[in-house]
Amino acid sequence: MIDKSGRMGFRRRPDGLFVADYETVLESALTAELDERLGYEKGDPAGRAVGNQRNDRSQKTVHTDVGSARIEVSRDRNGASEP
Repeated sequence: MIDKSGRMGFRRRPDGLFVADYETVLESALTAELDERLGYEKGDPAGRAVGNQRNDRSQKTVHTDVGSARIEVSRDRNGASEP
């Protein structure tokens, strides 16, 4: 579980508590939202047969209650996905 926590967007503080790595959590949520909007996951061959596809990534700065986070956001070809 502890090994898996890093891949899930959490890191362990010196006091032993786990805290979210906000960049990873936000990027994962936005990727899942784009998967839902496009109707397929990244790398799925089913995505080749649809008109709107993933088209690279761009960087954004998101301001949160705990500070600013620089994240990479996947874009879609039609430009319909804006975080």
